[in-house]
Amino acid sequence: MKKKLTIVCDDSKKSYCHYLSQLISSRDDVDDKVVGTEDGTVEAAIWDEKEYKQNLARLSSAGFVVFVGDGEVARGVRQNMAIKFDKCGIQYGWLGTQAFLRVDAAVDPHDYDDFKALCERVGQSPDEELKRLLTAPSLPSAERQNELAKGSKDPLEAAKAAASDALGFLNSAASDVAKKVEIALRTGQIIDLQYRVAIALFYLDGLSSFLGE
Repeated sequence: MKKKLTIVCDDSKKSYCHYLSQLISSRDDVDDKVVGTEDGTVEAAIWDEKEYKQNLARLSSAGFVVFVGDGEVARGVRQNMAIKFDKCGIQYGWLGTQAFLRVDAAVDPHDYDDFKALCERVGQSPDEELKRLLTAPSLPSAERQNELAKGSKDPLEAAKAAASDALGFLNSAASDVAKKVEIALRTGQIIDLQYRVAIALFYLDGLSSFLGE
């Protein structure tokens, strides 16, 4: 008998739920090697959080549910779940027949090598634009500017040093508005890739364990 999996999300995460459903329905096992879940053993349905609330009373405790994203329902149900994976802003975990998957934060540029390894694990590669965004320069902090000032007895030299430290940012952003636009773009693109990587990782490394296979 096929195991039934309900994938629950808010509207903004529907594309990632469809991606998980497509992976589950794909015929990707090779000879005797099972990839993700065994082909044909899981039947997936996608609900938004409103549908989940409406059908909660009719859900069997034997049915499996995975909550994708950070919606109101997802935030409530994951509080008691054990985290099974937590790396590069990606989290998933489960307890009993309920699981969650989310991107907690945009990956830090300092973790880029680890994130690149996760991308390679699931066959996804950041494009050149995303690599640039991951390493985008930032303004020197107030602490850094104070350090530069303390390091020089000459106020003019201190000002020159601070200006030099900020040059990388000034060359990449013509105004505060441009900086905010770039940060928004960077965060959105990175989180989108993180979600796609998270879905693939959960399918490959977590789903079968969650389903008790």
